[in-house]
Amino acid sequence: MMIGYACLQQMIGLVAPSLGNLVGSALAFYMIWAARPGYLAALMINQLTAGNFTILGHEGSATAVNLVTYALSFAILVRVSWELIANPRTFRRWRWLLGAWYVGIALAVIMALLGRAAGNPSWTLPVRFAWTAGALFYGVILARRWPADGRVLWGGVFQVIVGLLVLFSLGLLHHKLKFILVPLAFPMAWLAWHRARRLNRVLAVGAIMMAAMLGLGAGVVGVESESTENYGVGGATLSLNALFVGSVALTLTIAMGSRLIRTTCRVVLGWPAFLFVVIFSFTIAAVGPKYRIDRWVDADEVMTIKDNIKLKMFDDRSRIWSTALYDITKGSYIIKASGQSLWIDHPLLGEREWPFGAHNSVMNTILVQRWLGGAIVLTMVGVAMSRASASLSMGRFNAIHVLGIFTAVTGTVGLVVNDYPTNDEAGFWFFGFAGIVAGVLEARAREKAGKSPVCVAHNASGHRR
Repeated sequence: MMIGYACLQQMIGLVAPSLGNLVGSALAFYMIWAARPGYLAALMINQLTAGNFTILGHEGSATAVNLVTYALSFAILVRVSWELIANPRTFRRWRWLLGAWYVGIALAVIMALLGRAAGNPSWTLPVRFAWTAGALFYGVILARRWPADGRVLWGGVFQVIVGLLVLFSLGLLHHKLKFILVPLAFPMAWLAWHRARRLNRVLAVGAIMMAAMLGLGAGVVGVESESTENYGVGGATLSLNALFVGSVALTLTIAMGSRLIRTTCRVVLGWPAFLFVVIFSFTIAAVGPKYRIDRWVDADEVMTIKDNIKLKMFDDRSRIWSTALYDITKGSYIIKASGQSLWIDHPLLGEREWPFGAHNSVMNTILVQRWLGGAIVLTMVGVAMSRASASLSMGRFNAIHVLGIFTAVTGTVGLVVNDYPTNDEAGFWFFGFAGIVAGVLEARAREKAGKSPVCVAHNASGHRR
């Protein structure tokens, strides 16, 4: 039912964008407040806006202004706060991190107010990003009603993913959800394939083919690269290459590997992977100016993947990361007026304004939230990766494995190549899925310990059967 309402919202938005945003915002708030796992599929559709499509005269911008993201992130704050008041036992193992999150929100509000007073255009960034990080706790709330067989994924979310992949493959849709769907498609298809229904197997094959088109570049239409025109395999960006290949490799490893291999993945892809990402990001940012390649790549030039990776690190990303590193180390360590753009040294255009963030979740989080607020959010990222990786050593492949694989791949790849895992465009899925995994594993641990289980079987809509 909610999927139908979300589709209706999109239809309204294509004809009357402002009305579509209002309807979508109300729908997002309601679905977040209801806290039903069965609404996840509708939320995926709900995040889109008319400006993301390339039909009926719309431009198809991946960064189109969307009031729904504001409503969704604010709804997370409201719902988590209400749960803390009405049922504090839900967060009994999360109290210290939850308290730190509220401190981060307070700092973000101060910075947003300063940014607004200064007239900066993107002054709401720290507040929206801080609220979105709370999806980790929201996922724990959803876990209380998570169906024992995981049918929410293969009986609703999977079908929506296939539909969105079709739109992306045909070039009709542009949104950061692409970076969510590409690493999610293969493990989701693997799960769907092992379900009895023939339709699931047909959709599984289609999902893998379309994710490969987007992830490896052999799309129905040309796949646009990033601003530096650094391509990976087949014309797709290196980011999508890594996300797709990583999800395939990890899915096959977890589904077919020995217990020792799965346990190794569990250990490595938790805190060690997070710390590696942090160290790697700061290292490239620090040494970037020394090894910088001041050459802009010609789109027609034939280059190897090795050349592209080198250029991506030292002609593109390090240029932005180094500028962000300078900004966060030159002062204003705790509080700074939000919404200020970076100024990067472009090899052809000279110094230019760069309002798109640090293109790295570690650097961008500190850039937006500063050191104290950023440390809080990054700690939440580390906890998310650690808790989600705990699912990788479980037994038979199931829905929780899908979410754990997605979180691990997004954490090890997405955090490095972009800032979408921690922003309000796609951060809900990274933090939210990790929270669901953590909550379900906590419930199972309590059940094994002989205590009353929290997670019980529900149908796909989240209601008890």
